[in-house]
Amino acid sequence: MSSVDPNTLVQPEQPQVAVAEAPVAIDPRFSKKIYPRIDNIYKSKRSLNYDLLRTKIFRERKPLTKCHGLVVWMPYAILGSLVGLTASIMSYIEEGLTEWKKNYVGQLIDGEQENMFNGWLFYAGFSMACVGLSSLMTVYYGPGANGSGVAELIGYMNGVNYPGIFSFETFIVKVFGVVLAVVGGLCVGKEGPLAHIGAIIGVYVCYLPLPGFEWFQNDEWKRNLIAAGTSAGVSAAFGAPIGGTLFAYETSKPNTFWRFSVIWKVFFTCAIATFSLAICNSLIEGEGVITVSAGVLKFGNTQVDDPSLTSIPSSLITGIFCGLLGALFITVNTYMGVTRKTYITK
Repeated sequence: MSSVDPNTLVQPEQPQVAVAEAPVAIDPRFSKKIYPRIDNIYKSKRSLNYDLLRTKIFRERKPLTKCHGLVVWMPYAILGSLVGLTASIMSYIEEGLTEWKKNYVGQLIDGEQENMFNGWLFYAGFSMACVGLSSLMTVYYGPGANGSGVAELIGYMNGVNYPGIFSFETFIVKVFGVVLAVVGGLCVGKEGPLAHIGAIIGVYVCYLPLPGFEWFQNDEWKRNLIAAGTSAGVSAAFGAPIGGTLFAYETSKPNTFWRFSVIWKVFFTCAIATFSLAICNSLIEGEGVITVSAGVLKFGNTQVDDPSLTSIPSSLITGIFCGLLGALFITVNTYMGVTRKTYITK
């Protein structure tokens, strides 16, 4: 019986066990000076799937109608109209409450010096009540309405699934909370909140009980309508359809869901929102639809004289001065950020 050398036997391959990569954090003092980043914390995070759905059912589903190319614009038109209507209602309630508060304080004072304290007491009490009610609604009913909402929208459109920002409670608190905060005298405005409100309306437009709208109930269309609603809110606030379109594009352009057709649909939504806002405001004020102003929500009704050639030199000087100030601000802000990361390390 011959002996077998154990060293000559073929050993079975041992299965390789995947070793988890040790998390490596980057020192914040050098995060702006190293590229590419050496940390790997981001690898453990998950984001929304921006790849187009390529299932057999999705690819083979039939178009809505024979006029499919026109029907797909319908949710964007409805979205723009609803955003303009919502902005007009918010503006109407805010201006009405503000005017009532001012008039009632004037009645209390009635030109008498000894009534000044009563007027101040009502003014301060009414403002505190409005702000307190807005705060209570935010804390206990719709916490997703906390803040302007722009940061949350930027995060969502860049892949962060932020829960609670598109709920019905958030929408209610956002609309009425902003109005109460403005009436209460806080240094806030409707610009950022309107972008958030428009995005929430975009989500619910997908689920309207209209014939054929189940065709839009998927992540791709919902994402596009959220971007369109965000842009429409900014457009309604500033009366600038092109600016609103660029706003959503610039905050989400690294992602793959932006296509040329999406930009046109977003611009169409912004134009509808601005137009519907102007029409609603004109009807509320009893002026009809002959003369409308698209920027009344942000800038108010103003008298603008026609420019002349004498305004060109001052315009050039103002443009150069503002450009230099902008460059100075960016430079100072950049160096302040580096300095802050150098000394604040925890």
